[in-house]
Amino acid sequence: MQLASGKSVDFTRYIGLLWKWKFLIIVPTIVFPLAAGYKSMQIQDRFMSSTLILVTPQKVPTNIVASTVTTGIEERLSTISQQIFSRTRLEQIIQEFNLFEQERQERAPEEIIALMRSRIELKVSRTNAFELSFVDANPRLAMLVTNKLTSLFIEENLKVREQQAIGTGQFLADEIERYREQIREKEKAIFEFKRQHMNELPEQLASSQSRLGQLQSQLQINTQNANAAEDRRVRLQQQLAEIERRVAEGAQPGGGAGGGEQSSLSAQLAALLGSESGGSPAAVDEGPLRALEGQIAERERVLEGMLLTVTEKHPDVSQLKAVIAKLQEKAAAERARIEAERSRLEEEREAEAASAPAAPDPEPVPDLVPQYPPVYASLKADLLKTETEIARIAAQNEEIQRSIEIYQRRISATPARQLQLQQISEDYDNIRAVMESLINKKLQADLSENMERKQKGEQFKILDPANLPEKPYSPNRRRYVAGGLVVGLGLGLGLVLLLDLLDFSVRSKDDLEGVLDAPVLTVIPEIRTAASLRRNLLLRLGAYGACAACLFLAVGIVHIKVKPIPQAVSDLYAQVRATHWTTIR
Repeated sequence: MQLASGKSVDFTRYIGLLWKWKFLIIVPTIVFPLAAGYKSMQIQDRFMSSTLILVTPQKVPTNIVASTVTTGIEERLSTISQQIFSRTRLEQIIQEFNLFEQERQERAPEEIIALMRSRIELKVSRTNAFELSFVDANPRLAMLVTNKLTSLFIEENLKVREQQAIGTGQFLADEIERYREQIREKEKAIFEFKRQHMNELPEQLASSQSRLGQLQSQLQINTQNANAAEDRRVRLQQQLAEIERRVAEGAQPGGGAGGGEQSSLSAQLAALLGSESGGSPAAVDEGPLRALEGQIAERERVLEGMLLTVTEKHPDVSQLKAVIAKLQEKAAAERARIEAERSRLEEEREAEAASAPAAPDPEPVPDLVPQYPPVYASLKADLLKTETEIARIAAQNEEIQRSIEIYQRRISATPARQLQLQQISEDYDNIRAVMESLINKKLQADLSENMERKQKGEQFKILDPANLPEKPYSPNRRRYVAGGLVVGLGLGLGLVLLLDLLDFSVRSKDDLEGVLDAPVLTVIPEIRTAASLRRNLLLRLGAYGACAACLFLAVGIVHIKVKPIPQAVSDLYAQVRATHWTTIR
């Protein structure tokens, strides 16, 4: 073979080199696989028992009852495995099945727990299934422990799902109670707000405006009545002044030239008063009647306004009509009283006029005392009554004015109170909406909790029960032997290469030309003598004997220390067949 540098590779040389040191290659190639096989025979067989668990969906449709457990299979298995593979649980399993009896005497408890965890394998094979395995030297123990772990996984899954459902329900119950307390606080705040601003609330705006209108109407009527009473008072004062003037003129000495002037003074004053009052015998107080008429007119205007928006059958219309009817009855009674009073005064005037000429002439007295007619006292009483009525109306107007100011302040403060109440009510409505949503979720959580309690939710179902293993899971003795073969062969080839690198002798024509830097004319072959041939034969026989001795020694050790050779060959054959490369694992 020609290399790129121009030098050729002599394969025959390497073949010769391998043949020369063949025993350095054969001996490790035989010894190491035997040693590896011997070592694998000393390792105790371990058996694996596995079970396949299927995750079945919940039996109740999710559109009817939604589950509160929404974690995936990997996350839930991680949580469950952390609980099952805990120190306490594993110690219970070790004590129950008396596992690692010898190891517990030699190792610490932490090492035993770590060894137990290393024997357990959890593998999610599909999205809705997982495989659980356990390895032990005793195949029956491996199966029993696998069944135990499987039952723990199933029980723990039910417990975890139920705890999550209960925890969700408890959380929602706590949140509902917290929001209910907030609602109570908001209701209390609304109640306190309404109590403090009782007359300034939006729902009382209409009644306040109506009451304000009534007060303003009453104030207007009272003002009209006060004006009428003031006019009446002025008229009564004028009449009283005129009577006093006439009485004073008639009471002066010599003032009455006519013989019957003093006797007819009352008749003259009565006639005078009758002429001033427009032919009426005396002034009659018509203030109450005018007040009633004003109230009737105001109520009729309010009734006309109400009939524009509601029908006559409305309760407010019926009530207002009843009020107007009562006021009309009072007005009719007041008119009758006024007419009766006028008739009485007329009769008194006529009786006084009839009796005036027949009265005897009074005897002259030195000092005349003014004598007022009976109508003067009546006018005095009317004036006092009128002034009392004026004072009453003024006091009533002041009270009405204060009430009007109060209602105006209430009406002006209503928009601000409405905004404040709206803000409090919005918080209350938001909290109440959240609480109603939480209550609905709590009902769903209760259904989910009952579903989990009755085991109608997602469950673990054993698809393939734990098997009783018949063949060892480990060690793989074929791999041990193959590894020993590779190591022995590699060691032999490495030794040959090392010896070749350390050998600086001239072994070929090319090596000689390279050393001498001159052409080689001829090559003398090796001259073998009888002594050299005998020596080579002895070395060969010794090497063959050493190989045979190693082989017999290995076979003897296996036969004595491990198991008899026929049984070992039978087991090895069975294992080779069981682990054939055509077997699908």
